[in-house]
Amino acid sequence: MAIETLFKDVCSQIGEIDAVVHCAGIQKTLPLQALKEVDFDNVFNTNVKSAQFIAKAYRKKNRYNKKGSSLIFLSSVAAVCGEPAISTYSASKAALQGLSKSLSKELARNSIRVNCIAPGHVETEMAIEFSKGLTDDQNKRIHDKHPLGLGKPEDVAYAALYLASNLARWVTGTTLYVDGGYSAQ
Repeated sequence: MAIETLFKDVCSQIGEIDAVVHCAGIQKTLPLQALKEVDFDNVFNTNVKSAQFIAKAYRKKNRYNKKGSSLIFLSSVAAVCGEPAISTYSASKAALQGLSKSLSKELARNSIRVNCIAPGHVETEMAIEFSKGLTDDQNKRIHDKHPLGLGKPEDVAYAALYLASNLARWVTGTTLYVDGGYSAQ
């Protein structure tokens, strides 16, 4: 498996890893009637299955810092704020939050903290591509739902830096919403 090979290679070069951020994700914007099983499987394999097996590979002996490590999954506000035509994406990001809670209890004895970051609409390549398929009115609605405006990648990176650091040494099993106020509605 590629994940296992990656961990073996990295750990053989640098030793124990203090933090891992799982930020793989795909989104298929499809109304329910257009959804195909292959689309569903692709989203869940990329967004959830990969996270599960990264956690499994990270947990192995001599791969994590026994004095305290951090595993961070990128979820989304879509996990708790539904929108039309992204039900599969929303479900996959909600699954990450459930996975995080379960793993936080399972891995605590190994001093591995497990958390999620749930960004709102961040100006990334994926979000820009998504926006191209929307009308001007739809894009305006997205902007209007973020009282502090749309996010930048560094907004999410700062949250990951916090969760990976010792400043968050007593934080596990939680989701940090970095969404410019989107989820407050």
